[in-house]
Amino acid sequence: LIMTVFGSCIILASAGDARTMWKRKSLQVISLRYNSLTFFEKVSSAIYASLIQDHFTFGFMVAATLTIATQLTEYFIIWRGMKRNKGSSNDSSKNPIGDMLVKMSKCEAEGVMFANFAIGSPSFKPPASFLKALSSSVDVACNQGSENECTKNSFMYTHPAGAMRLRDLIASEVVSPRQGGVQVSANNVVITPGAQSALVCTLHTILSPKDAVVLTRPIYPYFKTNVEMWGGVCHFADCDAHTLDIDMDSLQKAMKRGGKRLKALMLCSPGNPSGKVIEKSQLQGITRLANAHCKKYKTKVWIVMDHTYWNITWNAEVPPIFEYYDDAIVISSFSKDLGIAGERLGFAAINPKSKEAKPMAELLTTNNGLLGNICPPSTIQHAMTEFLSGPGKYDAAIYEYKQNYRECLDELYSVLREAGFSQAVMPDGGFYLFPKLPPGVKEEAFLTGLMDKNVFALPGSDFMMPGHVRFCALLPPGSDAIKIARNAIQDTLNEQLGRGVHSAVTIENENTHASSLDGLKVKLCESDRTSTQKFSDDSCV
Repeated sequence: LIMTVFGSCIILASAGDARTMWKRKSLQVISLRYNSLTFFEKVSSAIYASLIQDHFTFGFMVAATLTIATQLTEYFIIWRGMKRNKGSSNDSSKNPIGDMLVKMSKCEAEGVMFANFAIGSPSFKPPASFLKALSSSVDVACNQGSENECTKNSFMYTHPAGAMRLRDLIASEVVSPRQGGVQVSANNVVITPGAQSALVCTLHTILSPKDAVVLTRPIYPYFKTNVEMWGGVCHFADCDAHTLDIDMDSLQKAMKRGGKRLKALMLCSPGNPSGKVIEKSQLQGITRLANAHCKKYKTKVWIVMDHTYWNITWNAEVPPIFEYYDDAIVISSFSKDLGIAGERLGFAAINPKSKEAKPMAELLTTNNGLLGNICPPSTIQHAMTEFLSGPGKYDAAIYEYKQNYRECLDELYSVLREAGFSQAVMPDGGFYLFPKLPPGVKEEAFLTGLMDKNVFALPGSDFMMPGHVRFCALLPPGSDAIKIARNAIQDTLNEQLGRGVHSAVTIENENTHASSLDGLKVKLCESDRTSTQKFSDDSCV
């Protein structure tokens, strides 16, 4: 009787855990609970073995009942898990993003021309001054005395927080000049394999399970993923539907929902995907809310600021968070402003004014190692040290390099406006355009139509802003890819709105022309005449 009650408790506990897992739509429940159920079967077998000699009938009934209950519970959990996961985002066959990546890979493998507005990976050649520093550091590494000396000095592990000389240069040449009068030292900088690694490590350090983090829409998707990976709970603040600026009332309510468990505000400026720079007055308002929250709940709230695009701005200035808030961490990298995304070199910088600056840096270093990042890649560290050692070289290089982004943005903006994206606006910073779809155009249908024409972009739903589309402006003006995109975007919008389809100009190679100007004029006139209006040849031109 005691064992029967005990066994029933195990089943109930298993069901409770299963419900938690089902809410997360995860089939992990099958593997996790199976171990417990196997143990339960062993318990029932033990009961059977202990009772079979003297009380065969009773022992058999108990063992049989528990075993049957075990199997039924297992089947029920598997069935419910599969049912809950049916049609979820884990099913790549029904995931438009998964389909998009597969098709892009197929186009690339088959040599088919396509336009990639989905992935923010710069393809422009890095600045000449950086390539010179890279070449010099590699030459030094491979020609410095004996083979053993070369290995010891250039290719071994660096300090887990990064080479001290590079941390000092990042502090003095990169962070301090962008943080007003706050002087950052090497001890406040932890170098990581990219900004994403810095983000994961920072959240791992700050959060305990059930701790709260406030995110602002539109969000960078990995923010939410990384918070939940460490057991954190996300609360979302809305933005203005037209300007995409943070709604301060919504932010205050989101912080209130976090209560005493609120541990961080995660901000991105310039934003991905919005391109919005958080202005000085708004940043000061955010810090006032954070200070008031800390005072009310007697807790510490970190502001984690993603500044990956802070060097790529257009007539906007990124205000210094360290000047306005003590418990702040800046996360950034060299991936976008120097075009070296694949080299994976980022950093986290802690405000030296924070009372926990030293222990935070130590914890970030320790946790970075525990996450498998024993040290940042050494070769690129040495190259960056060489590059940053020249006074003013960094600022000059990024100013020159970001002109590539400006040309691509101008071209894509023109394409979208001509196609009918009347609400497309140039960003404050970064290289993304995040226009709202015209009325009557469905997000999924529009992106599917583009994908059918080998043009790829990301849905606003991925950023918790349905009805928008994120275009990454990295295609050079005049390229074949941008020509294909121009016609594909126009045609897809026309299809969605029931208008006549613009006749696309097919690009085969640089030496072929699909249509003469006269032929194109005729085709456009024929398209326009699908409406009830009549046009003259002059009006068509």
